[in-house]
Amino acid sequence: MPSNDEGVRKKIEKIMNEITTRVGDRNFSYKEQRDLVEEMGRLRNYRIVKPLSELINNENASDVIKLKAIEVLGQYGDPRVIKILAAKIHDENTDLRNAAVRSLSRIRHVKCVDPLLESLKDEEKWIRIFAIHGLDKNYSKKVVKPIVDCLGDEEAEVREEVIETIKYMPIDDVADELIDALNSENRLKQIAASALLGDLEVIEAAKPLIEILEGDDRRLSLIASRSLSKIADPNAIPDLLVKALKGDKEESIYAISILNMGNEVIPTLLNLYLIANEEKLRDLIHAILKKYGDVVLKKILEMKNGIEDEDKAKLLDDLYKKF
Repeated sequence: MPSNDEGVRKKIEKIMNEITTRVGDRNFSYKEQRDLVEEMGRLRNYRIVKPLSELINNENASDVIKLKAIEVLGQYGDPRVIKILAAKIHDENTDLRNAAVRSLSRIRHVKCVDPLLESLKDEEKWIRIFAIHGLDKNYSKKVVKPIVDCLGDEEAEVREEVIETIKYMPIDDVADELIDALNSENRLKQIAASALLGDLEVIEAAKPLIEILEGDDRRLSLIASRSLSKIADPNAIPDLLVKALKGDKEESIYAISILNMGNEVIPTLLNLYLIANEEKLRDLIHAILKKYGDVVLKKILEMKNGIEDEDKAKLLDDLYKKF
C-alpha cells in the first residue's frame, strides 16, 4: 500500500512539473492542458486536492487549467474540496464561478449548503440554476425558504427549475412557505406559488386562494381558480360563481374550475341553487350541473326527500324537469 501511495505521489509530481513549466508556453495547447489535469483526476487519490487547488489559484495558469481543475475536484467529491470550491463562488470571472458552483452541486455534504445558498444571489442565471440543483441534492428544511423565494426570479428558466424542485419536496416542509408566498410583493412569486399549491393539492391553501379570487388581478385570480379546482374545496364555489357571473371573457374558466372539482360538490351546488336570489345565478348553476349528467338527478331526488320547505321542494322539481 505505501509503495502504491508513493507511486501516486510521483505521478502527481510529474504532471504538476509539466504543467507549471509549460504555463505561458504558446505551444501548450488547451487540449494538452485539459488532458494533464484530467490525468491527475483519474488517480482518484486524496493527494490530488492540494496540487489542483494550487493550479486554481495560480495567477499564471490559464482559465482552461483552472476550469478543468475545478471540474475534477467536483468529480472527486471529497468533502475536503468544498472549502476550495466555495472560495471561488465570488470570483470576478463568471466562468470560474459557474464551474465552482456546478462542482459544489455534485457533492452531497452539509458543508455545501451555505455556499450554494449564497450562489442563489449570483447575477448569472445558470449559476443560480446549478445552486438550486445542489441544494436539492443537499436537501434540508434550511433550504426550503430560499428556494421558494426564487419563485420570484426574473429569469423564467430559473423559476421553472425551482418549480420542479419544489414538487419533490415534502409537502409538510413547503406548504406554509408557499402559502406565505401568496402575500409576496413579487407578482411572479405569487403566481408560481398559487399554481404550485394546486398542483400539490394543499388543502390549507384553500382559504388564502379564495381571498385571491376577491382581488383585481385577473391572471392571478384565474390561476387561483384552477388551483382551487384541484384542491376541490366546496367553500370556494360561491366566490367562483361570483367571478363567473361578472361577464369577463374568462367566465367559463371559473365555471370549469367548479366542474373539475368532481361529483362531490354537487350537493353544494344544489344548496346554492336553492338559496340563490338571482335567476341569473340559478341559470349558471343549472348550466354547471348539466355537465355532470344523470348523477345530478339522483342527487336532486335524495335532497328533495329530506326537504320540508315547499318552496325549495318546488325549485328542485323545476330543476329536475330541466334535465
